[in-house]
Amino acid sequence: METMDFHQYRESIKQIPIGKQLPDAVYIHDSALDQLPKSLGAHLAKMLFELNLEDEEWNILKFWKRDHKVTLLYYPDFFDYAYPSLSDSYTIDFEKEKCRKANYKGSDNPPILHRKETFVKEDHPDVPDFKEITIEGEAIGLYEKLLG
Repeated sequence: METMDFHQYRESIKQIPIGKQLPDAVYIHDSALDQLPKSLGAHLAKMLFELNLEDEEWNILKFWKRDHKVTLLYYPDFFDYAYPSLSDSYTIDFEKEKCRKANYKGSDNPPILHRKETFVKEDHPDVPDFKEITIEGEAIGLYEKLLG
């Protein structure tokens, strides 16, 4: 398989039809991997193989828009908790062909996931529950930015 350069990677990310779309990244749940452009999925699979990461646990992919990177995020309680916390992450730099691991298990303030309905396909069976959690969080001001 031919290596995907950064321009091709960036163009492929623009074609991802689902996921949590932010200015600097796109996040998707592993249940939606079939929505990735085939070339992007192959690019990721090749790097996972080359870096011996195929057996690592993860369930959210973060595709960086400004860098040729992807991060594998593991939220072990994704389906069990309204706001699951991050356990581990693996940031893969495609250009350097290196990976950086971070562990949040002992952290006092691990990253917390919210708006879970945005990570999965619209027809995922948990979307109604995820949306209800988001609506409840919005109603109590959970997502409002605090002014310092």
